Amino acid sequence: MEAQEDTSRRVMSEAITTRVGAVALPLGIVLLAVSEALHPSGEDPMDHSAVFREYAESDVWTTVHLGQYFGFLLVLGGLVTLAIQSWVWTALVSGVVAFAYVAIGRRYLHRRIAVDAVKTNIDTIIGRTGTVRPAVEPDRDGIVRVGNEEWRARASESLPQGETIVVTAIKGVTLTVVKKAAGSSVP
Repeated sequence: MEAQEDTSRRVMSEAITTRVGAVALPLGIVLLAVSEALHPSGEDPMDHSAVFREYAESDVWTTVHLGQYFGFLLVLGGLVTLAIQSWVWTALVSGVVAFAYVAIGRRYLHRRIAVDAVKTNIDTIIGRTGTVRPAVEPDRDGIVRVGNEEWRARASESLPQGETIVVTAIKGVTLTVVKKAAGSSVP
């Protein structure tokens, strides 16, 4: 009698586990399909600035990617459940994969695909120091020398000739400058 009860429990446990896998697998596929349908993908994938702009303008971007993540976990869990017939292994494998992705995978991917924020062209002048040539007045632009170049400069205070300045912004060909603070470590 006891052996029959054990067999009955095992069969019932396997039936429940099979149902979990049978529900998780198609649910994951549907979730992935819906997420993919809502995913912003109108731009050329090789035009990164357009793709990122499209993502930034999307109201559902985060939701779509969370849907893809959980859809993948459901598909994985469904496949493991149907193959192994154990909800414990399903939870364990899905949990390990989820943790590994969040803890390890994202860092690795970020290092591989991240683009360093390198200042280029005109942006490199912001933060640099220079010297006032003719004086700069709040109501009259002056000239400053930054590196080997002379620039038109504008300031909110009077800056006499020879004063050391720091570039804070650039608009067109005119620099916005401020007097360098004493002891400042700006190059």
